[in-house]
This record gives sequence, C-alpha cells and structure tokens, in this order.
Amino acid sequence: MKGFNVGVIDAEGVPDVSLAYGITAAPTVVIFKDGKEVEKLNGFHPTEVKNAITKHSFGTGIVKESEPEVKEDLNERLKRLINHSRLTLFMKGSTGTERIQRLADISPTIFGW
Repeated sequence: MKGFNVGVIDAEGVPDVSLAYGITAAPTVVIFKDGKEVEKLNGFHPTEVKNAITKHSFGTGIVKESEPEVKEDLNERLKRLINHSRLTLFMKGSTGTERIQRLADISPTIFGW
C-alpha cells in the first residue's frame, strides 16, 4: 500500500507481542498512527479495514471524489505551449528511447542552456 508500512506477524510465534497488543483472534489488524495504536479490528472484514485506513489517513471516513478532468482544446494547449518560452522544441517519440535521451543530453550544448 502506498503511504503505509505493513507488517505481518505470526501471533502464535510471538506470544509476547500478541499479549502486549491484546490480539485474541486471527486475523487481527492493528492500525498505528504516529507510533500509537489507533484502531484494532478482529476477524476478516475487508470493508472495515479499508474504512479504518481511510479514516486514519485522511482524518475522516469520507473520501471526496476528485473533480472530473477538463479536456483542454488542443489548439489552445499548443498555443499555450508554444508561447511559454522563447524556444519550444517538439519531438516525436517516447521519452524512454535512446535517441530521445541522447538529444536531451546534448540539448544544453546545442542551445546554450
């Protein structure tokens, strides 16, 4: 999970940890925030786990829906890009290709950047 540390232990294999955190069922999910236990869920309840993670991540159990992405008119976008700098270079190809990478590497030499 992005933004979370997840640890899994064998509760029977480390009984002192189980006792310390009051683990009485398997599975048990214990959520910590800022080093403190904030919630414990006993049993397999995926929806409750998701809600608990959301609640403790964002402060509330409600996740706001993001705004729909507004498509910018292609001509307006090109005009904005072209007028953004004195020099605009458009290249065809993927940024991961060797040819594009070589051009990016030598661009400062060619253009005096």
